Amino acid sequence: GSAKSPITWRAADPENKPVLSAGTRLAGIWKRGNKPGVWQLDLPEARQLADGKGWNFRQLFVDGVRATRARFPNKSEENPFLYADERNEDAKDRIRIDPALIKKGWLHETDVQVNLVVDWLFFNQWNTIASFDKAEGTIHFSDQERHGRVFKLNWFYLEGALVDLDEPGEWYLERKAGRLHYIPEAGKYPNTMRFVAPRLDRIIHCRGDVDTGRHVKHVHFDGLN
Repeated sequence: GSAKSPITWRAADPENKPVLSAGTRLAGIWKRGNKPGVWQLDLPEARQLADGKGWNFRQLFVDGVRATRARFPNKSEENPFLYADERNEDAKDRIRIDPALIKKGWLHETDVQVNLVVDWLFFNQWNTIASFDKAEGTIHFSDQERHGRVFKLNWFYLEGALVDLDEPGEWYLERKAGRLHYIPEAGKYPNTMRFVAPRLDRIIHCRGDVDTGRHVKHVHFDGLN
């Protein structure tokens, strides 16, 4: 837009605000899984392809509320965190913890992440795990999002492993099989609930060019959710 001709994207009916969503409502029939309390939904689109691609999501909304991806320690614990031990060398690519804490069920997972508070202690970062060394108690990160260094007692939790699916409200996406696992709260029935998973990584993309001085301006959004 321009100062003389600005652009406005506005809801046609201000009484009924439209909702822009990057999510997809999941369809299908939930079935009871092999583990007590766990339900399963087949999602062929989420099956991991030979090249590692395919629809993957790390968030799930159940009846409009963000659900907890299977994690350790559990969110309900009095202290829901793990801590880097004294062997940490201020590195950005790994965390060292008591080897006894590393679970066998983590070793073959492909999309486990850590939510980690690093050295500056005022923000947290997400790191995808590349591998585990159970003998040494070392968690190695992939080469993305390595912002801060890891010091002794930096705290974190892991999420995205099937072995940690053990608490009502948690979910896990089994990409190899294209199957979603979920533990509903007591008295809840998945086939009467609404599940939405992210499909896009953005809804509106406004792009200028700093080098040429073309900035996004005189664009307005009104009445949209």
